[in-house]
Amino acid sequence: MSVKDEYHNLKSHFLRILDAKFKCCDIPRNVLKKSTVLGHFGIGVVVNENTVLGENVFIAQNVTIGSKTGSKKAPVIEDNVKIHANACIIGDITIGRNSIIGAGAVVTKDVPPYSIIVGDNKILKYINEYKNENM
Repeated sequence: MSVKDEYHNLKSHFLRILDAKFKCCDIPRNVLKKSTVLGHFGIGVVVNENTVLGENVFIAQNVTIGSKTGSKKAPVIEDNVKIHANACIIGDITIGRNSIIGAGAVVTKDVPPYSIIVGDNKILKYINEYKNENM
């Protein structure tokens, strides 16, 4: 078993203990990837069971990733996305690869790759790698 596998098993075990004892997070195990990083051990994080997470996704504390009321369609979070504290990502949307969702952002629309999102669906700027990749 590799170090990454051992870390993933330990992370999953720790989340089960936290959830059972304190009910401090709601993250279905089938959603997490081995490369998912949870800031502050995932405290306050709620993730819909139909959410699709890419590789190397960082999720800070108190983040909600879910579906709209009455819908089973949940967000798709592509690779290398960083989601900062207290962000809400809701609906049948896609967060493009290498994007950053700012603290407290509310995202209800698709996010293009290499974007920085703040506030209510506002694209603050595009990250330079996107420009270089498409030249």
